[in-house]
Amino acid sequence: MYRGSAGPTARSITRSGDWARDGQTNVDDITLACPRDNRSAKPGITPRVFSRGQRICEPGNEPVHTWDGPDRVGCRAVNKSADRAVVVRMASEVMNWDSAYREEGDFVGPPPWNIGEPQPELAALIRAGKFRSAVLDAGCGTAELSLALAADGYTVVGIDLTPTAIAAATVAAKDRGLSNTRFVQNDITSFTGFDGTFNTVVDSTLFHSLPVEGRDGYLRSVHRAAAPGASYFVLVFAKGAFPPDMDTLTKPNEVTEDELREAVSKYWTIDEIRPAFIHANVPQIPGVSMPSHDFDEKGRIMFPAYLLAAHKAD
Repeated sequence: MYRGSAGPTARSITRSGDWARDGQTNVDDITLACPRDNRSAKPGITPRVFSRGQRICEPGNEPVHTWDGPDRVGCRAVNKSADRAVVVRMASEVMNWDSAYREEGDFVGPPPWNIGEPQPELAALIRAGKFRSAVLDAGCGTAELSLALAADGYTVVGIDLTPTAIAAATVAAKDRGLSNTRFVQNDITSFTGFDGTFNTVVDSTLFHSLPVEGRDGYLRSVHRAAAPGASYFVLVFAKGAFPPDMDTLTKPNEVTEDELREAVSKYWTIDEIRPAFIHANVPQIPGVSMPSHDFDEKGRIMFPAYLLAAHKAD
């Protein structure tokens, strides 16, 4: 669900009780270790990724986690001067998407959004003839949508930040003999080189995966890549799809209809926003219970969503 942007770099923070906020102490100045070592680790807890090779704990001596990469925006760290952990939270926390595709992330097993086929809402648009070549699959992930479009004869470019997903998509296209699609590893919020190329831009569960402050750069970038008169489709989680108290490192940035309209209308002419569903395998996230949503005939959970249709002015 998102594979498009690295998000902002870590900002300066200052320690304040158990919560850190913007200030003068850089994140690198905080000791990334748990003073009580592994004493509080609990069996059955899946480690959460934070930054490479460090083991840390949370306030209240809660489970020890592993920090797996310096590119992590949100983090937890330990106050040097106290025998407790300090929670460091940035405004723009993002998931480590490559870890998710390597099945080493916050989920148990494969990412739940990998359903092995295009999202049904978008497949219906394809059947209705709403797509025109060339197509940009923004934040394509492992690219089942791109691959299905290519199999139907469309010319497709998929862009994603995640090298693991791009590699898997490239191999799949080769295995299926699809020469009319290619995949590019790039940041969807700032990519260049495709000005005026695409007659269709499709966002299959990307929008809610972006940091909120990354939305404008993303919308500007895909608008620049679109040809005059191009169609733009967005399938995005609606507010209430996930528990309100879910960890923000895992929870998508759900939208209201008004929020979606306000963001997109800055660049695109909106034709329609309607209620829809995002189908996903039931997420296995330790300690998280999903709301009571319906299931489809394949046993996949149907999350409340919006489907937006828009176009670029001629």
